[in-house]
Amino acid sequence: MKTLLSIITISEIIFAVTILASTSLAFAQEAITGPPPGETLTVVTDSSSYETNDMITILGILESTNDGKPVTIQIFNPTNVIVKSYQVQVDNNGKYSLKINSDFGVTGQYKVAACIHNGCSSTYFDFTVKQTPPVIITQVELDSPLLLMPDNQTCTLPAKPGFINNCRTDLIPGQKVQCYYSLGSNTCEPRHQYTSGTNQSCFGSNASPNAPQWFDLYNTQNKTVQIQLFQLIILQGGKSWGNEGLFPTPINLGPHEKCTFGLGPSDEPLSLDQTNMGFAASYTFEGKNYTASTPPLTDLYNDTRTWQYDGNKWTFAEHNTITIPEFPFAVPILLISTISAIVFYRMKLGK
Repeated sequence: MKTLLSIITISEIIFAVTILASTSLAFAQEAITGPPPGETLTVVTDSSSYETNDMITILGILESTNDGKPVTIQIFNPTNVIVKSYQVQVDNNGKYSLKINSDFGVTGQYKVAACIHNGCSSTYFDFTVKQTPPVIITQVELDSPLLLMPDNQTCTLPAKPGFINNCRTDLIPGQKVQCYYSLGSNTCEPRHQYTSGTNQSCFGSNASPNAPQWFDLYNTQNKTVQIQLFQLIILQGGKSWGNEGLFPTPINLGPHEKCTFGLGPSDEPLSLDQTNMGFAASYTFEGKNYTASTPPLTDLYNDTRTWQYDGNKWTFAEHNTITIPEFPFAVPILLISTISAIVFYRMKLGK
């Protein structure tokens, strides 16, 4: 009896294992096998890691007779589910390639399987979902146009006693440029126009968006957002040039709306250097901290064109900026946004 029970038990185990194995195969997402004898199929990617919207290049070689059949390329997500599938032709040299956009929704390790003639090869890459901040920096002006003298006259020539005159009259061929002694400075320098990317200051209706240098914050959402801006960092060559911890400032932006952060000078015509500069604005939105930043930018064009950042590179904005009528010659500094002046005066002390 004991022998018979043992035989029955063993038979049941074998049967159960067989059923379990069959069930596992039935629900498998893929079956990676080697290529048939005498055939080699390779697959590689141009990088081992990618982020959202990176371009992925997949390529390989089929070493066998090309019978015109395509290579099937499948992308498996970290849970082994096929998320993309393609048919790619093999050229006369046995090579194939494919470019795809990395718009996956899950961070983790992905598998690329390339299959032909009932055989497959595979490779892997890491993918990271890159979250776009709800509010980003888009448009930047570092060198607004110089302000021209009325009636083709020069200014402060000769220099005042004890002062230095840096106001050349040939900065713009055939025209005269305004110049002035800025607050706290003993040099006379050319004046820049006060322009703006928008009619709305990021500090609300009581502040002015107009300044010789500025950047725009842009709401990428399809809804109205409120952020709490708490820090602004000025970068030069990717390193901190100056920063200011701000008292949390609420900024309200409608769907796809912009506001301008004016960078008013404190003791010279321009607050910031014009070469290799970038910005990083840190804020809180819906309980999470974000930082919107830009790569370095050099702006020495001294014209009405402004720079637009599309998330990858700098280009000139298609539209013209809003040119603001100039203030009276004697009091340009006094009408600068108070917050902007204090912020960037402190920045300069920390250089």
